[in-house]
Amino acid sequence: MVGIPGQTYESVAEDILLFRELDIDMIGCGPYIHNPKTPLSTMTPDAEKHIQPEPEYVYKVVALSRIITRDTLIPATTALSVLNPDLGVLSAISAGANVVMINETPEAYRRLYEIYPKGETAVTILSPESPFATIERMTGRPVSRDYGHRHL
Repeated sequence: MVGIPGQTYESVAEDILLFRELDIDMIGCGPYIHNPKTPLSTMTPDAEKHIQPEPEYVYKVVALSRIITRDTLIPATTALSVLNPDLGVLSAISAGANVVMINETPEAYRRLYEIYPKGETAVTILSPESPFATIERMTGRPVSRDYGHRHL
């Protein structure tokens, strides 16, 4: 999570170096989204000392993680589409993400999915019928149709 209250630039740098040391297969780099129902809701981070939960910082962490870990799978998280509905996923792909998370929750159950505060939902600009074609068209990059295992 990027921008969780109390998180510093130094702690994120240490995390990224730890990713490389542990040779992790997949790294989730998504923004912290404030939810009043959590214990963190009362914490107010100092903007000068702590990373803010803004998409810009998430994209930087994705980019640095990509450079440091090279072949690790890094998803463009659905939380990015909450904060940046138009370009969250594509911006993450441009920054170095190489996995796309598609919301397959049936419409009848989406209202029960309470990972984000009330009123905020993950949206996608990807066509449910052909998400691969949408990504290829918008990024100019081919999309693999295999299982998505990390290639070592």
